[in-house]
Amino acid sequence: MGGGSGLPTPPTCTGAYARLQWDGSAWLCLGGDTAPDAFSFTDQTDVAQNTLITSNSVTISGIDAPTPVSISGDGSPEFRINGGSWGTSGDIENGQSLELRLTSSTSTTTLHSATVSVGSVSDQWDVTTGNDPCSGSPSPGDVCADGSVYAGLSPDDNVAMYTTPADAPSLMSWNNGTSNWFDTSMVNCTTGTPGSQASCRTGEANTTLLVGLTGNHAPYNAAVYCHNLTAHGHSDWYLPAQDELDVLYDNRAAIGGFNISGSVPAGWYWSSSEDVHFSARTQRFSDGSQSYGLKFHEIAVRCVRR
Repeated sequence: MGGGSGLPTPPTCTGAYARLQWDGSAWLCLGGDTAPDAFSFTDQTDVAQNTLITSNSVTISGIDAPTPVSISGDGSPEFRINGGSWGTSGDIENGQSLELRLTSSTSTTTLHSATVSVGSVSDQWDVTTGNDPCSGSPSPGDVCADGSVYAGLSPDDNVAMYTTPADAPSLMSWNNGTSNWFDTSMVNCTTGTPGSQASCRTGEANTTLLVGLTGNHAPYNAAVYCHNLTAHGHSDWYLPAQDELDVLYDNRAAIGGFNISGSVPAGWYWSSSEDVHFSARTQRFSDGSQSYGLKFHEIAVRCVRR
């Protein structure tokens, strides 16, 4: 018997998290407590499509031994403990943090969920995509939630480019509508291999240059129109460069709203790329023919943004 307590002498328990417990008739060697307090991850909605989404961080409490963590579900879910490496198996200790991640659906308004278990306690984390087709991997012609249209990839850094669903309401000249010809500091985009000069593809930079010019040859009406445009919640529109305009032509059927009659002048579109001192690059949307127009000619304009 164990001294004055009246209880038997307790056994020696091994293991870092082992503990003794008297059950009323005998000492028991118990393992650690691996049933954590309840935990919950915050569900997310309106996330981008086909995107790696990370959860909030939760702190696990109520355990006193390393406790196994497992995860299953949609979008190849993983977890990490205390900011460590991402994985699908591991042990967590009391007071350590736990985060989840998964890849959202490629479809709009679609749920991906992951169930994570810490010992015997589990939680389901739900991630739902929004209804904007442009937030994931859109196709040319997809109408974004803001009303703009995905046009394709800009040859300027191969990034997503968007356009308005319709042309500018009126035809306009490239310059101020006069024959006060002026060769700007823009490197001329000449005929030949598309994109051979940077100005053939950098419409945003071209527009910024043209808008900043002053003199009896300015303002540059087409560029200024796009620069000043506020539409679909955005104010960063610009006049596309020659090669960006060609992306609009390639996807004209999906995008819609273009004049494809081949008529002069409405069937031709301005780019922001300068040709020579008296002309700028243009494109006919009936057949894709690229040419030049005298800067005071009034033809069609379609603005883009990236």
